[in-house]
Amino acid sequence: MGHLLVQGGKIVDSERNVQIGGATATHASDFPQNVSYVALGHLHRPQTIKGTDYPVRYSGSPIPLRFNETDYRKKVYLLELSDDGALIQDEGIEIPIFKELCTVEGDEVSVLSGAMTGDYAGKYIQVKLKLNTPRVGISDEIRKAFDERGGDVLSVELELPEGTEAPKISVEDMKRPEEIFEQFHRTKFDGEPPDDTLMQTFKQLVEMVEDSE
Repeated sequence: MGHLLVQGGKIVDSERNVQIGGATATHASDFPQNVSYVALGHLHRPQTIKGTDYPVRYSGSPIPLRFNETDYRKKVYLLELSDDGALIQDEGIEIPIFKELCTVEGDEVSVLSGAMTGDYAGKYIQVKLKLNTPRVGISDEIRKAFDERGGDVLSVELELPEGTEAPKISVEDMKRPEEIFEQFHRTKFDGEPPDDTLMQTFKQLVEMVEDSE
């Protein structure tokens, strides 16, 4: 077993390059010849490395760790060995997808209309939103639209024309911590505002933080 990068393994941008002693990757031929199976970790995609008479294999991560891994078929491998350690059989077993990842791309109109008509219940969503000009609050609108359809937006990436400046927010436009907390509470508890005791406790926490600065 090993957690390393072997030449021939396919890397995606969610995986860091691993260097050992200045070498960017190990060769499959570097493994001993008196083994029956080499189980590797680090790469998220299930894959077999060529170059040996025995399997050298990455089983991959059991769940997708990035949105660019949505097309990976996640697997575990069941090995059967003889009493002397010889490999009799190895079987790849696909892992069911319990929480689907999906990416939604487009302008404001297409993304919001898609949120209202698409099937996003129980899915983790990445939104890549194309805007001509910045707009304060658009990310919250996107999250709310998908939330109403049962989806869970994990990230909203805004794509603006090159050279576009971010919007300037004045102090008057900024919400107080109490307002943000109340908005969060309403979102989590079906529109119910926090009761007086909870709000008072939150205010005390805010004061403690401000006094410590």
